[in-house]
Amino acid sequence: MYPGWRTYDLSDFIIESIDTGVILLDEELRIVKWNSGMERLSGFSKDEVIGRKYFEVFPHLEPKFKDIIVRVMETRSPHEINHYEHHTLRRGPIVINRRIYPLKDEHDVVRGAVIITEDITEKALLEEQLRRKSQKLEIKVRELKTVIEIVNAMQSTYRLEAILYIILTGITAGKGLGYNRAMLFLMSEDFKWLEGKMGIGPIDREEGFRIWEQLHEDARSLQEMVLEYNGEIESSPLNLAVRSIRIPTDRTDSPLIKAMNERRVIKWDEKDTDEYLQKLNLTNFVVLPIFSYVEPLGVIVVDNIVTGQEIDEDSIDTLKLFATQVAMAIERSVLYQDLDRQIEKLKRANEEIRAAQEQLLYTERLATIGQMATSLAHEIRNPVSVIGGYARSVLKRMEDSDERRDFIQTIVEETDKLEELLRRNLDFIQPVKLKLKRHEISQIISTAISLVRRECEDKEVRIHLSLDETPAVIMADQYQLIYAIVQIVRNALQSMPQGGDIWVESKVSTEKGEVRIEISDTGCGMSKEVLKRAFDPFFTTDKLRSGLGLTMVRKIVEDHNGSIQLRSEEGKGTTAIILLPLTSEGESEGSHEERR
Repeated sequence: MYPGWRTYDLSDFIIESIDTGVILLDEELRIVKWNSGMERLSGFSKDEVIGRKYFEVFPHLEPKFKDIIVRVMETRSPHEINHYEHHTLRRGPIVINRRIYPLKDEHDVVRGAVIITEDITEKALLEEQLRRKSQKLEIKVRELKTVIEIVNAMQSTYRLEAILYIILTGITAGKGLGYNRAMLFLMSEDFKWLEGKMGIGPIDREEGFRIWEQLHEDARSLQEMVLEYNGEIESSPLNLAVRSIRIPTDRTDSPLIKAMNERRVIKWDEKDTDEYLQKLNLTNFVVLPIFSYVEPLGVIVVDNIVTGQEIDEDSIDTLKLFATQVAMAIERSVLYQDLDRQIEKLKRANEEIRAAQEQLLYTERLATIGQMATSLAHEIRNPVSVIGGYARSVLKRMEDSDERRDFIQTIVEETDKLEELLRRNLDFIQPVKLKLKRHEISQIISTAISLVRRECEDKEVRIHLSLDETPAVIMADQYQLIYAIVQIVRNALQSMPQGGDIWVESKVSTEKGEVRIEISDTGCGMSKEVLKRAFDPFFTTDKLRSGLGLTMVRKIVEDHNGSIQLRSEEGKGTTAIILLPLTSEGESEGSHEERR
């Protein structure tokens, strides 16, 4: 040992009074000073280490520190090793800062090294806690920003499907909350079922690994992602599986039903799940209830099926905050949808009022026309009857060879036609008593078609008859209905001067209690304007010579408590649809007088 050690002024008092560990090494790296601070740090006493080489005491440090100590002595430059984990005999692992200085004598000659060891375990622990809290705070701030972005996106629409897509995309997108999968279930309107509505993510880990790279390469922003709902997810395996699930609300053993009923988050990590969740490969997941102030709305299910990362309490707190916003968005959507339905009802009510007003005007016109026509018909019929009577009397007394006979014959025929026209007009105007009896509708249709079949053949029109074989009895004046069907077919014939086809078919619906008769043609059809006025009295066009024909048809059908409508397209043809009620068991036969 160098003789100058004993006289070297080291101030033992100062070294012993500080908590920091101090070690003095000679040129051979033997320990010549070991203060009380070092005893506390290492667990070795002075007597155990003084005079021994440093790396005999700490052999595990030699590979890392021997070269450093030697270099400090050679270069005369200090060296620091910070935040080094050191294992002690008594305290176990601690965190230290170690500073190594060259030890010089009064002649500035390096005679060894000074190793100062500072225990910073508590400081390091506090720093680590601060780092973790800062990291959590950053994550929380990022999550809150994400929630705000998603909420803003939800405010941009009130369509439920778009809102659900925004919600689930925000939960699963890497630029959103970043979970592997999200599924949403909503209560049915009768509160008896929890129904799967939408799911985003892979159906299993294998699909997750396949699409992982694709998801990470998506360069779109979160705002762009959530607003680009185009229906593509409709056919995804997970979405189809979610939509196939309906859980009865009395299944209280289901974690989804339990979370909804108890209005609390459930973290499920049991391998045994019910048959509904097995379809979704759910074993470790979180269920978030969605509820309004008065009633449950549904649940959101979130998991990390690909990464397996646990969803911690901090993440659950963010999801709970998000679920509150989701509930508000869904409620808003439902309210908008209810408002849309009310608006539609109001529109229909207005349409019904408008139709009723038109019907009232139509009825008033009919009444006015009826009064005029009745008066006119009576005024004309008397002189026409006199003329016809005299003409027939003259005709009877004329010889067949009389050259004036053809003129008188013409007068008789024309007065007969005029009297028939007046009679038909008066039949339309004046109340008609229907002779109601039970009739098989197929028999009425067959009879009507047989009356016009020859006319169809003469005009090269093919008529196709298809009658429902289901027995269908109606209360009807068969002659009136036969007339109505014949009139419709004749109108069809007028629209096909070059020939064509007419289809007559019946369909019986015992559930609705009605029979449907459809008469379709391949004629010229009608424009919307003509179709709108087709049932007006005395309305005629070049293509529609109905006069009173269709008006009387509608009157007959309505007298039988039925309805008729026309569908037509120019150049393609027209279809008349008649709906008549089937007779009930207790309905009696008799007469029925039309009331206006």
